[in-house]
Amino acid sequence: MSAAKAKSAGSADRPKSAAEVFAEQPVKIRTLAKSLRKLALGTKPRLTENAYGGAKVRLTLYSLDQPSNVVCGIQPAYDGCLFYLHHVTPADSSVVKIAGKGKHARQIRVSELTPEITRELRRLLALAIERAAN
Repeated sequence: MSAAKAKSAGSADRPKSAAEVFAEQPVKIRTLAKSLRKLALGTKPRLTENAYGGAKVRLTLYSLDQPSNVVCGIQPAYDGCLFYLHHVTPADSSVVKIAGKGKHARQIRVSELTPEITRELRRLLALAIERAAN
């Protein structure tokens, strides 16, 4: 297969929406992703959502002002979702474990959204937005 055909065949695998990113996931993960999506889209200022990935790895990213200014993201995981936050560090929370070694992106493994975790994710998201705006 030529490179052009391979590229066009792969583009069919790309998700076009958040619904497509999570469509084939178990109900628990789809429900959790919807809650995290609502959290991300409920921010002030409002973030823009974009779906990314291919046949194997898919995620949604939420950006401030332009697609390259990513604030957070949601990716299905085997037991829940990975909630990515940009511009935060492990020292920013004693409530949830912030992991990862990316330059800007860190992740929180979310298997359930308790009121305490929801409050903390909302606080961290506001912090990420504040830092992304500067």
